[in-house]
Amino acid sequence: LITAVNGVDMMGAKTVPGAGDDPAAPTGVFPEDGAITVRVTGVGRGTVFPVLYRNGGDSTFLEIDDAGVPVELYSVGAPFGVFQPDTQPRAPRVVPVDGTATYVVEGLDDQQAYRVTLVVADNVVAPGDGSGVFVDGDANGAADAGASENIALITEVNGVAIAGAKTVPDGADDPADPTGVFPVDGRIVVVVTGVAAGTVYPVAYTNRGDSTFLEIDGDGVPTEPYSVGGAVSVSAGPVVRPEDTQTIAVSETVDYTITGLDDAQAYRVTLVIDTNVQRAPDGSGVFEDRDGNGAADSGPSDRVAWITMLNDAPVAAGTRTVPAGNDDPANPTGVFPVDGAIRITLTGVGAGTVYPVAYVNAGASTFLELDFDGVPTEAHGVGGAIDVRGPDVQPTGGRIIGVDASADYTIDGLDDDTAYRVTLVVSANVAVNADRSATFVDGDGNGAADAGPSENIGLITRVNGLAIDPGAKTVPGGDDDPAAPTGVFPVDGRITVRITGTGAGTLRPVAYANGGASTFLEIDGDGAPIERYGVGGTLRVVDAPLVEPAADRMVGVAATTNVRVRGLVDTRAYRITLVVADNITPAGDGTATFVDGDANGAADAGPSENVALITMINGLLVDPGAKTVPDGGDDPADPSGIFPVGGEITLQITGVGAGAVYPVVYSNGGASTFLEIDAGVPTELYGVGGAIIVPAP
Repeated sequence: LITAVNGVDMMGAKTVPGAGDDPAAPTGVFPEDGAITVRVTGVGRGTVFPVLYRNGGDSTFLEIDDAGVPVELYSVGAPFGVFQPDTQPRAPRVVPVDGTATYVVEGLDDQQAYRVTLVVADNVVAPGDGSGVFVDGDANGAADAGASENIALITEVNGVAIAGAKTVPDGADDPADPTGVFPVDGRIVVVVTGVAAGTVYPVAYTNRGDSTFLEIDGDGVPTEPYSVGGAVSVSAGPVVRPEDTQTIAVSETVDYTITGLDDAQAYRVTLVIDTNVQRAPDGSGVFEDRDGNGAADSGPSDRVAWITMLNDAPVAAGTRTVPAGNDDPANPTGVFPVDGAIRITLTGVGAGTVYPVAYVNAGASTFLELDFDGVPTEAHGVGGAIDVRGPDVQPTGGRIIGVDASADYTIDGLDDDTAYRVTLVVSANVAVNADRSATFVDGDGNGAADAGPSENIGLITRVNGLAIDPGAKTVPGGDDDPAAPTGVFPVDGRITVRITGTGAGTLRPVAYANGGASTFLEIDGDGAPIERYGVGGTLRVVDAPLVEPAADRMVGVAATTNVRVRGLVDTRAYRITLVVADNITPAGDGTATFVDGDANGAADAGPSENVALITMINGLLVDPGAKTVPDGGDDPADPSGIFPVGGEITLQITGVGAGAVYPVVYSNGGASTFLEIDAGVPTELYGVGGAIIVPAP
């Protein structure tokens, strides 16, 4: 506001003289000796420009044309900026002893020194908008910080660690030339560290009064520019131990103890999935709030572990939170400590990792409430993770085998006294998440996972070293008595299964403990299993050799490229040949039609040896290189061939001269060692890879 004109004080105004007089005879400010002097006083944060103009138009305002250019005589002075501290965040925060909270004071003048102090909660009323009314117990005209150093200390300023202090800079210096903290790019960043239980407020201010303290009027309102940040409450508990990771198998248990509690205070204990919390070494946590409701998301932790014992008493039905349910926040139920402690027992349910979290329910809901950074605003503690191993079906990565070939899986983390079932589920009927939890299709609405026609893709042919003949999609097979279900018993916590391909398609092996109303894997309305289970990686069964890469690629003369052939049977011999591009029409899906120029019922490879040669098979040199391996014409009744290793054959192909060839792999089962065809279509099991193009020099 303008507060003085030509040396005469006035009530603050944005315009002098005030608008509203007669444009025909407007009033105004008259110069003295050709000059006008005005004093501008800051009111709130922002920037204004002083504008002087000669009022000669149709109104007392500064008149402008359509382009915004004044049509009256005028002048604009330099901008006048008002700096007002703004301390963020303003939301309350909770930290444990030795925990930290960071505050940023913005809107500052880099040339101005500021002070930051911590004020005990009893000495300030802060509505959360940055303002405050302060106590002046000794009536010295300054805010009383109180013994805030017993609750928290400022331990870092603008990235520089300092000895803990309640005020920075510390001490009472000369008000006429006060020291202070200088902003960097208009900001001061302070870190506050908890000392003992209690609550303080960070207050930043410009020291421009008669003392280095924050000066206030008779109503407790500061007379200097200032800002109050959100309260930081230091909590001495809960402490959840053990604090290191506990690894157990499904059905095994681990005990946790929560200490540092008030016997008269009710607490809640919940399990949070590992992807939803980051635990700090001091036992505090930062949580995910994926639905934006201001509360921590526990995630599907009940698929990993349950709380099954509380203060040495069984929990009737395992749960992820005690007490369960949404009660009245104004009068919440909870778990009361015994001699300052709560004891819980967790039982593994399914593969995954969760963290036990204890907290005081003091907010607007029964959930653990968070600020916008995911930091709890209620006293809390996070224990060490519980890592449940099983059923842990390995491998979890995708695999490819051929029809009649086999793949082995191991299932770990099991209880030797529990009977399990293993089933094969078509991949379209199961969705696996990043944490290896899964949801299943229940097409007939019977509350059980639908395996689908997995027997058309693969069968379990061996369990724990014992042959299953004939193979089965589920072991044990049949629909036995759920009250006394049969099953497969682990040996030293492990079950091994072998799956043999029966037809093209993709499936997943699933293991589960049969504990429900049927022998099937029971699921809830969302498709999530309600029994302990584990899911392995995909098993793709192909009914023809899969030659990779399928895309065309270029290779120079004397340069090499590699080809990988999967989906093979280790006991079957294969032949590999290179076919010139003119003699093959690939379909792009691993199939093709071939030329039979001499009408002998076999594909013509053409002079592919002039373009490229096979120079290595399964790591062994082929010297000299060959267009077909094995080379030559052997006995069709007992053909030689290349045997896969682990269902695969690897090739190295070397460029010879300009042209293009296609690698073709086939199982030699006809009347000759060549790839036999009918109307250009092979009559033997085969696969085609992408073209190998050798450019001209």
